[in-house]
Amino acid sequence: LMDQNPADFDKARTIDKYVSNFLQFDSTRIEKNDFVRFGSITALNNPEKALSAEFVDIESALLRSSGIPTRQVIGFARSEEHTSELQSHSD
Repeated sequence: LMDQNPADFDKARTIDKYVSNFLQFDSTRIEKNDFVRFGSITALNNPEKALSAEFVDIESALLRSSGIPTRQVIGFARSEEHTSELQSHSD
């Protein structure tokens, strides 16, 4: 990214800040084992019910619409406290 246009870095930072402030992580969905991926439109209409995947879906859509190439990487981790549950994390 540093070899890219510095304006792209500023755009990406602004988009990241917007998404982080707009969406609210809903831990009750994890407690209910509700890992259904909303997608960008549903997440925009339900910002208080986001999981990590919704953050990355909206941020990716906004970055792409701004002309910044984007790739999603999604992983899963087992919680030590809740070994029977899988939790998702997106970057």
